[in-house]
Amino acid sequence: MASARLLSVKDEAALQVAFEQYLGTSTHSMQTHVPFAALHLRPHTPGVRVDTGLPDPLDTGIPRNPRVASDTVLKLAGIKSY
Repeated sequence: MASARLLSVKDEAALQVAFEQYLGTSTHSMQTHVPFAALHLRPHTPGVRVDTGLPDPLDTGIPRNPRVASDTVLKLAGIKSY
């Protein structure tokens, strides 16, 4: 974890997109373990069904019970300053 003040404007925008589209994030420099260094978005990849070997059409990457965008959730996601 790190202070939100260390995020660049570009990374703040990436967090906003990730939050809105339910995407994952990671850093380009995985060896540093710095949570705010050069974020990039990871698109959702559907899981593969065991019975057919094909991507699961029900695995859309959008939760069945979407999160409530409360004040606390928005702050933890880096969307809202605190």
